[in-house]
Amino acid sequence: MESSGGPEEQGRKGVVFSIMRYLQDQIKSGQHSSDSVESLEVALDCIGQVYHLDLASQEDTATYSIEKSLEEIFSTAAPSVPSSSAKRQAEAFKTQGNVHIKNGEVDKAVECYSKAIELDPTNATYFCNRAAGLIKQQKLDEALEDCRKSLVLNPDYARAHGRMGYVYSTQGQYAEAKKSFTEATRLDPENASYKENLTAVEQQLGPQPQVLHTIYST
Repeated sequence: MESSGGPEEQGRKGVVFSIMRYLQDQIKSGQHSSDSVESLEVALDCIGQVYHLDLASQEDTATYSIEKSLEEIFSTAAPSVPSSSAKRQAEAFKTQGNVHIKNGEVDKAVECYSKAIELDPTNATYFCNRAAGLIKQQKLDEALEDCRKSLVLNPDYARAHGRMGYVYSTQGQYAEAKKSFTEATRLDPENASYKENLTAVEQQLGPQPQVLHTIYST
């Protein structure tokens, strides 16, 4: 066995060790055909050789094993599916939030979007809409985080890419803003604001800075 190295290396090997234990459990489960078991055994052996880990080693087990299995970790981490009732309530809060935004009642809007997220954290729109309110509140780091969460749920959400681009540009991160606006334009090529903001960001990266258009619409 190799030296466990620093904390980062130990953490990486801990993940791999857990995967190896999962594969071993699958081999022993009796749920797979003989050909599949053979493939799993080959995979287990290859992974062990690459990372210099051995499930039979007491030292490796003591160093890298964790109490929970991968299945337990993923079942805990996976968001629960909201009920139909929760989704309806969440949608109602989103609608209220949109009204508040249009009326300039930003704090109330953010509160409504937050309630919608609590009821249904699987809806990308709620995070993106709250990001719009947070932008108006000048809470740019929080807005950026909501854009990221929105894009985790829906990577092809043009509006979330656009708002992320606006936050990046406001923070002076023009290279990142360009990436976001480029993606937003690709996903929604008819949106004039994305094109204009992309052009403005490209100008910011060049010799003649331009003004960016705010993207707040819900």
